[in-house]
Amino acid sequence: MIPKFNLNKETKTIVIFSIFLLIGVALNIGVSLRIKIPSPLDLLTFIFSPIKDLIVSLTK
Repeated sequence: MIPKFNLNKETKTIVIFSIFLLIGVALNIGVSLRIKIPSPLDLLTFIFSPIKDLIVSLTK
């Protein structure tokens, strides 16, 4: 299942690939079990809305 990497030189690539593969599998299992998975956009909105409010208040 892992793409053909040179195992001696590409261990970091294999580790990163495996992490992304596990995240994808976990998300797909969650979706199939109808678990509510929050959108990454919700996190970005949570982080940047106070910054936006600050900028808007400074420009008034």
